[in-house]
Amino acid sequence: MKILITTDMYEPEINGVVTSVINLKNGLTQLGHDVKILTLSQSIHTYTEEEVTKLGSLPLKIVYPGARVSVTPHKSVMAELEEWKPDVIHSQCEFTTFIAARKLSKSLNVPLIHTYHTVYEDYTHYFSLNKNIGRSAVHHFSKWISKKCDCIITPTEKVRRLLYSYNVKCPIEVVPTGIETANFAKEISAEKKRELSEKLSIPEGKKIALFVGRLAKEKNLSEILEHWKKIDLNRWLLLIAGDGPYKDELIRQCHALGIEDSVLFAGMIPREEIIGYYKLADLFVSASTSETQGLTYIEALAGGVPLLCKKDDCLDGILEDGKNGFSFTNQEDFVNIMNDISNGKIDMALLKENALSSSEKFDTSAFAKKVAAIYSKFSGCY
Repeated sequence: MKILITTDMYEPEINGVVTSVINLKNGLTQLGHDVKILTLSQSIHTYTEEEVTKLGSLPLKIVYPGARVSVTPHKSVMAELEEWKPDVIHSQCEFTTFIAARKLSKSLNVPLIHTYHTVYEDYTHYFSLNKNIGRSAVHHFSKWISKKCDCIITPTEKVRRLLYSYNVKCPIEVVPTGIETANFAKEISAEKKRELSEKLSIPEGKKIALFVGRLAKEKNLSEILEHWKKIDLNRWLLLIAGDGPYKDELIRQCHALGIEDSVLFAGMIPREEIIGYYKLADLFVSASTSETQGLTYIEALAGGVPLLCKKDDCLDGILEDGKNGFSFTNQEDFVNIMNDISNGKIDMALLKENALSSSEKFDTSAFAKKVAAIYSKFSGCY
């Protein structure tokens, strides 16, 4: 099949949508499909590199930090894609490139599949001062998007239920996003671990709890910091890998709580280096309830890192409580689990082993095969 994937976000940006698109493209290509990407450039210039076309765009931070909008109609690009004649178009974002995807779908009379990555109800603080008005806007917008699509893919049952609550009528398929699990499972040498520890100035003998992700309000890292002050700080270091608009506020919170010596902000980590951070970690922590799936949870498991995450429907099928990690609902839960780990009451070696084995079902190859089957169902192409 010829498959066009459209997305407002792509490399060099790093987030869950970008990771999902890259893994899908790689998986589909390995299956023998011809895949092209239509996305936005980080400048006003339009250009094509190999199979990726980037449309000139301008920042639109009023919608969301990092959001961009195209600046011209890009008629020549659209004409080239029409001439290529994709069999199916798979949209990954609801804004600029969705409009292009819809136009191409109509002009070519091919199915438009859309992956709903973002629970926008948790992002209303970016575009609405009133939460209820923001949620109402999200309901109407999501329903409008669905009317333009032949099928919507959601990464979890949680998101499918949410869309049904919006009265979305088009078919909805649940397909968990896949990752290259083998890349995260690879061990790194003790020397490389030591070099990374020294680079980060991590005190010897400290257990490491890791968070990987965008430092934004909806990720709820503030809750982790509130819990962190209650554990044995002589034994643990919280390593935060990522950057974002909420970083300065989190740093201020650390100082206010008096935990700045036990929290390390490592900044944005290149994709090719992040595996080393998972290999340093004893535990992966998160209090976010805004995830549609949470790829970093799966990356952690594939790296053999057990989870300690706030209970949420997005963890269904990922976190197996007591087997590959633990869920918590409040500070007492969090502190008790951390103390049990510190005092050797939990078999961490078994948890790590289970983490590795539980990640196998999320491999990229399985992900791509499931998505390709949906393409075939709606396009009639194989």
